[in-house]
Amino acid sequence: MVVDDHHLVREMLAGVLDAQPDVDVVAAVGSAEEALRMLAIVKPTVILLDVSLPGLSGIEALEILRHHRHIAVVVFTSDDGRRTAEAAKQGGALHVVSKGSNIDVLVGAIRAAWVQRPFIEPAQDRQPSEPAPVGFMAWEGTPGLRQADRDAVGEAKLLEALEADAHTTNEHVWNKVRGVPPYDQLGPEAAAEVRQFTRWVFERFVACLRQRRRLDDAELQRFETAGAGRARAGIPVDRLLVAFNEAFDCCHERLVQLASSERDADMVPVLGALTRDLRYLASDASAALRRGHEQASRDALAAQRRDRVAGDLDPYDLTDQERRVLGCVAEGHTNATIAGMLSVEECTVKTHVSHILQKLGVDRRTEAIAVAYTQGLLGDEYP
Repeated sequence: MVVDDHHLVREMLAGVLDAQPDVDVVAAVGSAEEALRMLAIVKPTVILLDVSLPGLSGIEALEILRHHRHIAVVVFTSDDGRRTAEAAKQGGALHVVSKGSNIDVLVGAIRAAWVQRPFIEPAQDRQPSEPAPVGFMAWEGTPGLRQADRDAVGEAKLLEALEADAHTTNEHVWNKVRGVPPYDQLGPEAAAEVRQFTRWVFERFVACLRQRRRLDDAELQRFETAGAGRARAGIPVDRLLVAFNEAFDCCHERLVQLASSERDADMVPVLGALTRDLRYLASDASAALRRGHEQASRDALAAQRRDRVAGDLDPYDLTDQERRVLGCVAEGHTNATIAGMLSVEECTVKTHVSHILQKLGVDRRTEAIAVAYTQGLLGDEYP
């Protein structure tokens, strides 16, 4: 989630970060208050937070965010002063990045925050001969530097135990997944398909950990295909990702249990490295699931539009109220202002905006405005 009160900066950051293959911007908001309201909806794992915000400041927001232990915060500031950085760190920020920094520095800090590890700026980076601190894999998809021999032995031992325990782990994964609606309502055939897929996911993860590699193109394609299939089955993307996260948590929990049963101090760094690598794999896989789901949803929406055009109907099927809200959005009004203008609750405006984005097949308000202008959806008063 990106939080910055300057609209242009916010949209630029969201666009640049979204273009990264391993970063998914779930929201871009202009105030700390709006960010806090969105937490339960978009469930970010990392927040890029501007310090100088209207209303609740970034430093004040940190005091609230520190209670959300699963969220890492990277503070983004134009103030290079040590006092600001210290206040942010004391408030719970994992990293502080200057707005004058290179974009690679910002992306690196976000990646480091996602795996809850320290971030070293490139100018101060480790020497090539030093062991990589991020796990056994490198972010670029190539194998990371080998650790000490005892780490390699411990890694192999732990993965062998995980493979030997595959049946028990897969049963646990399946029991977790089928407890997530609407997976709890699947028929026998669909349930068997999902169960087979979760088993394949477990096998791929173990294979990647053993070979110290990222998911290859064919594996990512299967995740995309699975995401598309869930979209066509009418399963929302958030439910799909909840089920996937349950499966990931089960694999991780079992890895921790197996490491603990060894009662070997050398297993601690091995478990840490494997956990980080497992998170990388989960990030790649969930992004592929989302891509497949969103592409299938867009294709279905495009097909619906073609059918409506063939029937001489409005291809976007916007209601009159949605058109009024879209017009207000095009004028640059916030949800709160639009609510006052239309005499409705702000939550109602948010629902309308969500429906508009879905019907137009876009993710952001700026994209919706562009479609509205190019498709003539705003009426004659908007040239």
